[in-house]
Amino acid sequence: MHQLWTTCSHLVAKSGLPPEILAKHLPIDVVAKIEELRLKSSLARRSLMPLHHHHHHHHHDLGDLEDQKIRRMRRALDSSDVELVKLMVMGEGLNLDEALALHYAVENCSREVAKALLELSAADVNYPAGPAGKTPLHVAAEMVSPEMVAVLLDHHADPTIRTVDGVTPLD
Repeated sequence: MHQLWTTCSHLVAKSGLPPEILAKHLPIDVVAKIEELRLKSSLARRSLMPLHHHHHHHHHDLGDLEDQKIRRMRRALDSSDVELVKLMVMGEGLNLDEALALHYAVENCSREVAKALLELSAADVNYPAGPAGKTPLHVAAEMVSPEMVAVLLDHHADPTIRTVDGVTPLD
């Protein structure tokens, strides 16, 4: 039991979910312990950093914060933790389309993860990404992944959408 608590609390601490969000879902003493873990690990990290590193980061711009959210979302998807992604969407207003969550899941994760993401109804199955305007279906078709293509089509992906170059997923 202790091992389980240690593993879980460290995972939650690393997730980077803000304490306000954790407090909605966990008892307050658990949140306090998680914050304590975070403090210890950030102090440990800081002591490993070279001193001159501190001066450069006086201002964290919004992009930085978004990048951190996206990295955290990707880690969650990599570990098939769709629940955490759901919490990020509800609690932090993470925009799954702008974060290209579905494109990422199609390319890097299991069919189950992509399906779970679609079932959150927070990602647009036909969202065009990047300068080429590829939808998740374009990505799945390029990877020749019939299972992934099937999941996307089940969730109303449009096979007739064209990229900037006029290519459909069927081409």
